[in-house]
Amino acid sequence: MENLFLKMMAGSSMGAGLPSLGGISQWIQTEGGNALTIVLVIFSVMYAIRQSWGKLIGFLLLAGLVFFTIGNPTRILDVFSGVGSQIIGG
Repeated sequence: MENLFLKMMAGSSMGAGLPSLGGISQWIQTEGGNALTIVLVIFSVMYAIRQSWGKLIGFLLLAGLVFFTIGNPTRILDVFSGVGSQIIGG
């Protein structure tokens, strides 16, 4: 009787519509990137209003690096590992 129940459960699609946590890291990365973009825009506008052009340029360069890192972290890690292997020679 137990085997019959297990075979019925294995053949059914009861669990097909259940939610999973598989996409939670992608969601966090997307929403975190959106939040960071909003903060970067606010700081950029603040520096532009104050006419702190040197700070604005430096901030935009740093913000671009941070934004690129959040958008494509594997590429940044590949770049760092390539630079490290060039320095160490491995």
